[in-house]
Amino acid sequence: MTVVAAYRGIKGSLNAMMADTVCSARDKPTEAAFWTDKLALLYGNTYATGVGDADIINGVRLVADFLDPDRPNFRDPATIDAVLGAVERLWAVRAGAGGQRFGSKGSVLFVCNRSDVFYWVCGYDNETRRFERPRAPHEVGEGECVVFWGSDRFTVRRPQLEPHRDLLQSDPFKTIAKLICAVDSDAREKGMSGLLYALDGRFSAVALPHKTSTPLTRLRPFSLPEWLVRENGAEMLSMLEDPEFMAYALPPRA
Repeated sequence: MTVVAAYRGIKGSLNAMMADTVCSARDKPTEAAFWTDKLALLYGNTYATGVGDADIINGVRLVADFLDPDRPNFRDPATIDAVLGAVERLWAVRAGAGGQRFGSKGSVLFVCNRSDVFYWVCGYDNETRRFERPRAPHEVGEGECVVFWGSDRFTVRRPQLEPHRDLLQSDPFKTIAKLICAVDSDAREKGMSGLLYALDGRFSAVALPHKTSTPLTRLRPFSLPEWLVRENGAEMLSMLEDPEFMAYALPPRA
């Protein structure tokens, strides 16, 4: 489960993609288990994320990594067929090893780079245990933002952008986060089921200016110590009050 927003700016501006960073625990679905980054760098300036089964991201990474240093065309149905086939085989291996397999409604796979923003809608047949193979991606239009919310993954929401046009260029992360929270609030007010947890305003994102000479910007709104604590359960949360533990830092990059 997740929330994803994808924005394609007008010519000469920027593209952006954002996902919430909250994951819920299956044994206590109302509690946040940990925060993590749901955006995958495939190669160069091309990023992906997904709504629905998180294994869609594992599949797209497997294909990109296997073909490295070649750069597969994620607009090509043959590439998406390989991604979905990888996920199907992953699930078959888990089932053969006695792992639990939950039913699936399918996934939506988003791809964003400096020139393109599009997504693939991939339904799933629980009887045949195969994904439906989509024939073409869905385009995000110029100057458009789409939001997918929770398990309502096959309904695209298009927020009203007119009041936010200027801010989308100057502060895209803050603006898109507000749009996501507005969609979340509206869905909950209408009694829609989807997210088992409440958004807390934390998001992972990338903003990609159309000009290749302008650096991209990445947002990873969580600290490593907090991630380590929350991944290991609520009983560990007291460690977040320990200044020495929270002062942990990675060594500088070479």
